[in-house]
Amino acid sequence: MGSPEMERERQPVNGAILRGQALREPAKGATSEVRSWGRPQRLKKGFELVEHQKREVAQRNCELERQQEECRHLVRISEQRRQENLALQSKLRSLEQCSKDLLLQQGAAMSGAAVALSGLGSRLDGLVEQLASSYNISEKDLEVLI
Repeated sequence: MGSPEMERERQPVNGAILRGQALREPAKGATSEVRSWGRPQRLKKGFELVEHQKREVAQRNCELERQQEECRHLVRISEQRRQENLALQSKLRSLEQCSKDLLLQQGAAMSGAAVALSGLGSRLDGLVEQLASSYNISEKDLEVLI
């Protein structure tokens, strides 16, 4: 094996350090009263730690549920806004088409009015010429009257 000193280092009191008990239990020479007092304290602290962790888990679960509900709410709002956006885009396309149609109609009406006005101007020129020739009115006299 090894020297007796090495044996003592590898085998602490009843192998307690090897089993991780040296830090949790009092040394071998401690009285039974100290040992019996230490265990309930450690158990109590362990239970307190477990209870604290349970409360923390419950708190985090509550927070998680709240955040999930908030996320679901935001998803609903997002979907509603998306639907509203689609409806508005459809309305906009419809209005654009109506505007184009109205502009075409107005352009056609303006063109028709311009043709009619041109026709009226030509007719008026013809009537003025007939009037001037019928009553022997000179162009200078007509310009003064007009």
